[in-house]
Amino acid sequence: MNTSYTTMALGPGGSRVELSIDESDLHLLFPQLDRNGDGKLWADEVLAGIDRAQAWVMGRIAVRVDGDSVALRAEHAKVEADRSGNLFLRLPYAWTMPDTPEQLDLDLE
Repeated sequence: MNTSYTTMALGPGGSRVELSIDESDLHLLFPQLDRNGDGKLWADEVLAGIDRAQAWVMGRIAVRVDGDSVALRAEHAKVEADRSGNLFLRLPYAWTMPDTPEQLDLDLE
């Protein structure tokens, strides 16, 4: 991983995880996104493959609360640049959390 990172927010009733994948890692994971073959990913190229990328990543996330698997919901994905101009694909996923969970397991394959 280069500058990619993951954030998680846990709260009553609902929780969320967001994977922020930088251009270099996107190119490694999804080389087919580089439609013009220039070795770089541009925002329009990433946007064109955003649904496929989000579904692929979602299939590699497992969340269990108190030992039971919970269903993930894909939320609105977006392409953004940080203050340094680095391109990121932001992939958020949410799930419903029970009122008094004792243990949360998050596996990112």
